[in-house]
Amino acid sequence: MKNDIEYSDEASSGDCSKATSSGNYSNASSSGDCSKATSSGNYSNAASSGNYSASASNGNYSAAASSGDCSTATSSGHCSTAESNGKQTIAMVAGLNGKARAGINGAFALPWLDWGQIRIAVGIIGENAKADVWYCVKDGALAEC
Repeated sequence: MKNDIEYSDEASSGDCSKATSSGNYSNASSSGDCSKATSSGNYSNAASSGNYSASASNGNYSAAASSGDCSTATSSGHCSTAESNGKQTIAMVAGLNGKARAGINGAFALPWLDWGQIRIAVGIIGENAKADVWYCVKDGALAEC
């Protein structure tokens, strides 16, 4: 289902469910195995729950969260957050000044600006990062935040 009205909401439940919402301050939520949630617009949110779930959010200050083993969360825009819970999860932020966290045996990526050059800091749970802890980039290095 799709909603493109400002301040919009969207929800879907069940196996292989989908939710899409577009517009400023929009929300999208999906629950069930193989579920997906997508939200676009400033201050947007996307949440997905279930194994193999995916969540994506676009816009400054946006947030994406996904729960379940092998789940993925992606968020783009400055000051965005991406969170993925479960085993072997991935969280990625495509925007400066963001924060991310991942679950056991997972990984996350955060971009940062190095004198005009974009660089990517990667956290590998169990190697240079802890599970279920928020990270950001400070002075070119991953830091708990």
